[in-house]
Amino acid sequence: MSKTHTIVLTPMCYTARTLDNSCRTIEECTKKISDIKTDVKRRERRRRQLSSLTGVGPAPKLEDWDDKMINLIGDSAIGGFAGVDTFLIKKAVTLNLNYTPIPALENSPVTLTCSYTGLQTDETIIRVSWEVKALNEAVEIKGRILMPACTAIGVIDTSLYRFSCGLGYFTWTFLNVSRNSDQHMWRNTIATTLNGYETNTTLNVQVPITAVSMTAPTDSTVTINAGDSETFKCRTSGGLPQATIKWFKVTGDTCSQSGTELTSSVSSPSVSVVDGLKQVESTLIFTATRTQNGLGICCTASNVAGMQRVSRTKPLDVRSRPWYQIGVRAT
Repeated sequence: MSKTHTIVLTPMCYTARTLDNSCRTIEECTKKISDIKTDVKRRERRRRQLSSLTGVGPAPKLEDWDDKMINLIGDSAIGGFAGVDTFLIKKAVTLNLNYTPIPALENSPVTLTCSYTGLQTDETIIRVSWEVKALNEAVEIKGRILMPACTAIGVIDTSLYRFSCGLGYFTWTFLNVSRNSDQHMWRNTIATTLNGYETNTTLNVQVPITAVSMTAPTDSTVTINAGDSETFKCRTSGGLPQATIKWFKVTGDTCSQSGTELTSSVSSPSVSVVDGLKQVESTLIFTATRTQNGLGICCTASNVAGMQRVSRTKPLDVRSRPWYQIGVRAT
């Protein structure tokens, strides 16, 4: 039988007296009540978590005095309020969510990995959730996983996603990510026997350009008089983000950044959007000199690190300006 406690107020102090006449100080009373409240909150938190799951059996029932304590301390102390968790002010568990590769490339697989540390000795994971939020849209649950079995709760579209569970981490893989997922916020939520934890990251999806081509001049060889100017234009295919175009003067037929970069007389790029992708056009005004005869003009473009596209090289046929003798009379 549990002991019955009676609170006795005296002019000098507060004490708690049990049936065996043992006494506690006010500090001991405060700690005892705090321990009871913490234990009730922990068990009620776990009961609510289990009640939200399917396939784990009925949630444990609380005693009548537990219900009275819950009514006394308030519901916000159990579940938190305004997005603030009041149950555990200091959380021991740390989550870290990232994805590979960075950046994510369209039409390629991408894996989100959530690693965790700091579980308490009496704390076990019971559920993992993967959720996504697009701009101006509600949060959508993509997958819920029952632990420790690592089995799906409900249906997960395995033609689009895969998941795995490991010691200290969980993964969620897109089999074929698209540009429509760019800037979506992904959130991983872990429910344990003691608490709930979450972390998020924003997906950056890039679409590499597939080509850059020189659209002007159209002749395979550019014939020009020394001192004259010629307009060159290069345009990229669509991509995300927009590509950067560079101009080069090279020796031979191969376009390479080992040539001399041309930075003067290059206009600001113009950008057009087609099917959600950005096409970039750059213009170079090139003034030829006689010493540049036989060299070539080309452009390069890139919008993803480590992936570069090059145009064909236009050879230069630079000719001397003709001289005319005026007013010369034969003798």
